[in-house]
Amino acid sequence: MPLIDNKSQTMQNALANALQTSDRVDISVGYFYFSGFEALANELKDKHVRVLVGMEVDPQCIPDIVQFSRESDEDLSRWQPRQPTRSALGLKQNYVDALVGFINDSDTFDNEGAEKAFEVFIDKLNNGTLEIRKTLNDQHGKFYLVYSKLELSQNGDFPGTVFVGSSNLTYRGLIGQGELNDSHRDKSKFEEYRNKFEEELVPGLVEIKRRPS
Repeated sequence: MPLIDNKSQTMQNALANALQTSDRVDISVGYFYFSGFEALANELKDKHVRVLVGMEVDPQCIPDIVQFSRESDEDLSRWQPRQPTRSALGLKQNYVDALVGFINDSDTFDNEGAEKAFEVFIDKLNNGTLEIRKTLNDQHGKFYLVYSKLELSQNGDFPGTVFVGSSNLTYRGLIGQGELNDSHRDKSKFEEYRNKFEEELVPGLVEIKRRPS
């Protein structure tokens, strides 16, 4: 498959195509916010989705981030807390506050499509088909595991597609320019990343269950 550079092909389109034959997806990224979910809401609606979020953003900086992002692509790594958060409770609270801040301070609900995507987002949080966890330690890696439906997995020989590269689960990461990703369908590569995801999914991770309001 060709490289995904958000020019000749966007990460959004590549994932949307792969999700057509999938029933679940595991995602490990540095940053995840509603804009990324909105870009794939239709494709994720009937999927079980697990997301590992590896990096923090200072919730107090959200208004500035939103303003800068309207003018150009914004590097979220610039907006990490000056002092790293040490406690699990603090990590969870910071992530929830940042998530809610991005939703409230952006132009999220300026169109009907965004409102419908938000309804899907909330429904999935409430029914457990969207799991979001913040890692205790910083994680910069980004990969997407799109699992093949059992009947399409060729008796397990084709477990799915793994996408690896620089795209966070944000609008900029999936659609904006400046990203580069590759995909693999061989079983050994897929299993390698699946094992990595499960290793990071340890009991010490902070799970986000609270409904944004």
